[in-house]
Amino acid sequence: LQQAKDSEDEKEKMDAIGQVVQACIQTPGVDAKGLPLFLIEEIFLRLRERSIGEIIDQSYQCTNAVGQNPNGSDILCNKVMPIQIDLREFKLVEEENHKNVIVVSDPIGVKFRYPSIALFEEEGVNTEDEIETIITCIDSIFDADNVYPASEHTREALTDFTERRPRIWHRTL
Repeated sequence: LQQAKDSEDEKEKMDAIGQVVQACIQTPGVDAKGLPLFLIEEIFLRLRERSIGEIIDQSYQCTNAVGQNPNGSDILCNKVMPIQIDLREFKLVEEENHKNVIVVSDPIGVKFRYPSIALFEEEGVNTEDEIETIITCIDSIFDADNVYPASEHTREALTDFTERRPRIWHRTL
């Protein structure tokens, strides 16, 4: 895990986290890499609580303006304050109106699947690229008459839909 932390390779980091979580899962048949990333993060946070402790000691440097210099620039507080973060206070919450479907414009919508380590490995996606992440997580696109599974279309068509012409895309399928 330390090697992955020091690495610049995002895939290596995700793989290491997946291996650690998998080693700690006791439920037979559960593949950590197939779990949604928010569950991986929750599990990893709980593992950190148990292994290192529930409290993280940090410091915060105040950058509030407390006055002005004669030249008009701000004078910053710069006071460093110790803070403690209690990891037990962080809970996974699913909002009541949570949906994995987004209506782009009537009647066009997109159904998404949750991102997972396996999904990103399968697609070979750079997780730091937001557009690539969005495209990878598209399960299907629909209009009033049809559902278009993302698996039946090229990455180029999905990119075109996502970045440029959502109203035209469904007519070209």
